[in-house]
Amino acid sequence: MKKITLFIILAITLILFCACAPQKSTAGDAPANTDASATTQGSTQSSDSSQLAKWPDEFNGKLPTPVCKITDVTRYDENSMSGKLTIVNFSDMSKADAETYVASLKAMGFSSGIDLNDGTKIVFSGVGTDQSAENGINFMYLNSDQTGTISY
Repeated sequence: MKKITLFIILAITLILFCACAPQKSTAGDAPANTDASATTQGSTQSSDSSQLAKWPDEFNGKLPTPVCKITDVTRYDENSMSGKLTIVNFSDMSKADAETYVASLKAMGFSSGIDLNDGTKIVFSGVGTDQSAENGINFMYLNSDQTGTISY
């Protein structure tokens, strides 16, 4: 079971890494869709960008609150391919704050995953010591634009 959990953590981290890689912006090419809710193959995905800077209530007491601007929160229900999962996109986080956040996660007992800091990005994943997180924690930060994601 531990190997499966680690595999899921690594897979999600790689997906997040690819998603956060610098890409050409098409923001001016198409109108913005403000309703990002979608239903896919019996699972529900919902996104809320209307309440910026709102840390998800389900993270309180489980994860440290980051020093950043929350730009989007996407929730997947238990029927999704990755299981119940919440992904937080953020901006305006300094590299020092990102390093402090990872240190806080380690202090809370998250380990057994990826731990990378190469100066351009910080990637951390792990499972808590109490195994309470089915998907573990994934943190990704890009220093170039001070953005990233946290999934739990």
